[in-house]
Order: sequence, then C-alpha cells, then structure tokens
Amino acid sequence: MPEKTYTNIRLTTATRDRLKSIGFKGESFDDVVVRLLDAMEKKTSEMQGNPEGVPAT
Repeated sequence: MPEKTYTNIRLTTATRDRLKSIGFKGESFDDVVVRLLDAMEKKTSEMQGNPEGVPAT
C-alpha cells in the first residue's frame, strides 16, 4: 500500500473549531474533510437527477 503524503493548509481558528465540532472522537481533520466532501458529492450527484434542485449558475 502506498504511503500517504500530507500537506499543510491554513485555516482560521474559527474554521478549525468548526471542523473540530463536526468531527467524531478519534477522527482526524482529514477524515472530517473527506466525509464532508463525500456528502457534498453525493448530494450534488442526487441533484443532477433533479433539475429543479440544481441551483442557477
């Protein structure tokens, strides 16, 4: 299995605290962000099947 590589990103303390409040015990910030992105992608995918749910661009 390939080794994971990491990077640093700058967040305000308010954003960090929001992520921390969303996370579960033992979950890393990476885990929280991936979970949120997965949920967003799922919702976007569902919206593509429903033109009324797609926001105007």
